[in-house]
Amino acid sequence: MFKFVSANQRLIEVFLINQAKKSTDGYNFQQSNQLKNEKIMKKEMKTLFVALGFLFLFIGSSTAQKVFSCQYKSDAKVKVYVAQYKSDADLVVYKCQYKSDASGNDGLWFFCDYKSDADKTIFFCDYKSDADLVIYFAEYKSDAGWKNSSKKSLLY
Repeated sequence: MFKFVSANQRLIEVFLINQAKKSTDGYNFQQSNQLKNEKIMKKEMKTLFVALGFLFLFIGSSTAQKVFSCQYKSDAKVKVYVAQYKSDADLVVYKCQYKSDASGNDGLWFFCDYKSDADKTIFFCDYKSDADLVIYFAEYKSDAGWKNSSKKSLLY
């Protein structure tokens, strides 16, 4: 009926039970830490992707100066007058031959064939008083740039 257990046997039995509990608890603790770390990493990755998305959106929209010349004033975002003299201009523009050359808001323009390809739509006015921006077409790329930087926001 009763089983006689010595004190040493009982100590060994208690020790083994405690060891089994510790190993199981340790496993659960490690597993829960791993799950927490995975959740944190996923959250950080989402934040990183969102930040990168906004960065690329901002860079893509602010660097290219691809323009399309509209036939009607109402279709254009910016109304432009072409000055005869460089000193009269707010912006000196150089016409680029390739789309990849038109970068930054520094007066390097590429004229697109289609409105959907352009970042800005412009209309060439006959009178300076009708224009938002006065430009001068330069012969050299190095001449391009802003003379009146207060109007830079028109082309962002």
